[in-house]
Order: sequence, then C-alpha cells, then structure tokens
Amino acid sequence: MDDERALLGAIIANPADDLPRLVYADWIEERGYPERAALIRLQIERPNAAPWSPEWVQSISETALLLARNRKRWTTEFAPYARVEAIEFSRGMPETVTLSAEEYVGAAPGLYAMAPLSTVYLCQVAIPDVPAYWSVTPAGVRLLAIADPPDWQYPEYAGAPPGAIELLRPTPPSLEPHLRCGRWEILAYNMCAERESEIARRVIQQVNGYFRDVSGPSNTALRPYSDSDEFKTWCPEPVSNTGPHWLRFENGRLVRNESSAEIPVDWPTWDEYDDSDE
Repeated sequence: MDDERALLGAIIANPADDLPRLVYADWIEERGYPERAALIRLQIERPNAAPWSPEWVQSISETALLLARNRKRWTTEFAPYARVEAIEFSRGMPETVTLSAEEYVGAAPGLYAMAPLSTVYLCQVAIPDVPAYWSVTPAGVRLLAIADPPDWQYPEYAGAPPGAIELLRPTPPSLEPHLRCGRWEILAYNMCAERESEIARRVIQQVNGYFRDVSGPSNTALRPYSDSDEFKTWCPEPVSNTGPHWLRFENGRLVRNESSAEIPVDWPTWDEYDDSDE
C-alpha cells in the first residue's frame, strides 16, 4: 500500500508526465490488475493514432468496454464525495469529477489526494462561497459551475455536463494562458457588491456550456474581484468603477469592455442555442 501511495503521489505531483502513469500501469499489472493497466496505456497511446483510423476507433471501443465493466470498482474511493457516473478518466486516471458545491470544500483534500484532478464541476454554486472554493483548490485545476446536477441517464455527459461556466480565481496578476485561446465572454463582478453577485448568480442559471471548448463560438467565465485597483491591473484597459463588467477576449485581446447591470443581449445563453423543435 505504501508503494501504491508513492506511485500515485508521483502521478499527482507530475500530472502532465506520462512516465509515472506507465510505471503505475506496470506495477498494478504485476499485481493482478491487467484491465486497469490496459486503460492507462490505451488512453496514453490514443493521441498517437489518427482520428477515425482503425487504431483510434479500436482504442475508443476498448476504453468504453473497460470503463463499462470496471468504472464503479475503479472509483470506489470517490463514493463519499461524488457520484461514480460523474467521474471522467483521462490518460488512465480520474481527472474530472462533478459534485455538489456544498460538499466540495470539505471533500477537496481527500479528492486531490486520490487522483490528479484537473477539472471539477460544481453544481448548485453559491456565489458568496466562490472564494472558499478556491481556497481549497490546487493551482492548475479548473473549476466550472453548472446550474443543476447533470442528467445521470446520459453517460456521455459523465464528468463533462452541459451548461457550465468557468469560475476564475479572484483577480490574478495577468490573464490565464487558457484565456488567450479562442473567444471568451467574461463577467467580472465585485464580490462585495450584493447587486453584482446576484447578476453573477443569474448568469450561472442562464449560460450555455455546450460551447465552452476553444473550438466553439464562445467560452464563458466569471471573474470575481474585491479590489477595483487590483482588477484594473488585471484588465489593462480603463473600466468604469461601477460594475459588473462584461468583457470579451479574442485570443487574449480585449475587444469588448462594457459596464451594465443588464445581461447583454448577445451573451451566450441556453435559449440562444436551443435547437429543439418549435
């Protein structure tokens, strides 16, 4: 058990490095867990195959079969914190989880000690508690809010539910690297202003998350701040002292900077992309 903790610790400490994961795969295979080792190797090797090539399709199929047979057993340790359907594997390890925001602060130390988590979806977020969420979140992890728990009957949404908006850390010194790619719609709001916090809450209820990836038309995020001068350091162009601020970035360049108490008409919402039959 001490050896396994050490191997998992190396993976958690070096999440971008495949070598500790492959060492762990060899170790667990030697101890009678060949399918767990196979998942790690399959997911690490998949990017080397051309999309839709026979090798790529076979990897997808084998991965799905392994997870269908073993997901519950491989995620037992997460049971106190998150539904097993809401855990997504990447490069052989659990990297994405979905759970209640209310449970997150207490569960975080245990979650991050178990796996190299990179993305956490929080349902039923309380805007006043966003600083508390970040106080227990390691550097490099992304937090996203969803208005409601995901629909558990659709396994393709496991760990990646629609309707998500990114929760950014309270004002950092500079724009995060991932915000420099693609188009981002960001609501910056003063955490100390009740009116602005209420608008942030409304945005979580309305935002469309199907297009949160950089390949989509727009990503959405909330940027909380408590000090106007600090916020202006992060946002280089002049902004009003009164928020909230509706910002649009195109590949890291600020192209919209508005202050308004109303949600802009072109802000991405569920209704805007509703493709249901009328």
